[in-house]
Amino acid sequence: SVTDPDMRHGHKSSGKKYSGHKAHLASETTTGIVTAVDVTAPGTADGEQVDSLIKQTEANTGCKVDEALGDCAYSSQRASEKAESVGTALLTRMPGSRKGLFGPDDFNVSKDRTESKCPAGHAPEKVYRNKGAYVHHWAKETCQACPLRDQCVSHGKRRTLTVKPNFHDRRKREKWSRSEEGREKLRQRVVVEHALGRAKNRGAGQSRYFGRAKTRFQWLWTAAAENFLRLFALRGEGTGPQVAVA
Repeated sequence: SVTDPDMRHGHKSSGKKYSGHKAHLASETTTGIVTAVDVTAPGTADGEQVDSLIKQTEANTGCKVDEALGDCAYSSQRASEKAESVGTALLTRMPGSRKGLFGPDDFNVSKDRTESKCPAGHAPEKVYRNKGAYVHHWAKETCQACPLRDQCVSHGKRRTLTVKPNFHDRRKREKWSRSEEGREKLRQRVVVEHALGRAKNRGAGQSRYFGRAKTRFQWLWTAAAENFLRLFALRGEGTGPQVAVA
């Protein structure tokens, strides 16, 4: 409701807006049991909730969470740091480069981040420091004459590359997420999407109350009801729930 004092406006994508709250869920990958729930303002980054969801999961299951799986929204350095602060390895999908254009992984950057070469083998014209990152600028004349220009420069007349402190770590994570092992591991994350879908099918997608606290309560009892049905189904299958988190 637009009269809800806690309601805020958010974006699911550049072309899809919504008004209300943002729900965050954690789910056990084997059974699909929901282990943690939180509700925040739409503008809150998903990665900000990682440590809270992990702590809730450990408290609710009595199990240590060694690994957590997430989508691209959890791929930030901030999210990784929050997961590490509670002793959990965060494995996520990584955003790819724009289609048809070279991404950061196509550039050869030195370990100290002060030197680089573009995919065509050109060194930058200048490199300067900006808030812990090194910004590499290629000369306009070099980019204009480069045969790979259309794959490298989408706007403007020259290429720049910002190399943050976690640059090489992100390249390793990108390589792993696109490997056969990484893709197979990250497929397990789909269970939380199913859990979200089941909760919304039971009406959790529409808040029945004013205020974020009451909306969170609605998600909690919806998740509890869904967990009861999941446990009943698992007992019928003769498998029983598994509380270890992948």
